[in-house]
Amino acid sequence: MDQTIPVKEGDVTVNHTLVLIAQKKGGKDIYGTYEGAAYIGSHLDLSPLAKILVKLSSGFDIDIFENNLSFEVEPFDMNRYSSYTSKDEASLAPLVKYDSMAG
Repeated sequence: MDQTIPVKEGDVTVNHTLVLIAQKKGGKDIYGTYEGAAYIGSHLDLSPLAKILVKLSSGFDIDIFENNLSFEVEPFDMNRYSSYTSKDEASLAPLVKYDSMAG
């Protein structure tokens, strides 16, 4: 998976990128342990602004890599998914039917 999502704020755009490369050894279903690598980056695009402003602003670039990534794909559980990092009992509305999730 390789996806970049631009977030525009006025004339400035921040490009958020996620690259995920993972594979599962053995089995014929999607469930199990996957291993691979991931990259997450955020880059500020100041090119539309005047050159003087670009010289005054250093902007930012953030790059994070993980070469020894491991995660589990398991059957979807609405209660566990909804309560992930949630401190209350509220649950998410199911907008589509899911069959799996990373645990």
